[in-house]
Amino acid sequence: MEMMMSNESKRKLEAEKLAGFLEQDWQNLLAHVAAGRGPDATMERTVKQVIAFLRSESV
Repeated sequence: MEMMMSNESKRKLEAEKLAGFLEQDWQNLLAHVAAGRGPDATMERTVKQVIAFLRSESV
């Protein structure tokens, strides 16, 4: 049986997932900077996902 989730629940779940990704990528970015490197493609993708989510929530 498939559980039905409200739109609000789905948004909260997506926000929590993106927050976890962003937190991990922030730690990775700090390590990259300490090693003299810049962000990688995964970090860039996460930031773009977070931006898109925030824009969709601000409507």
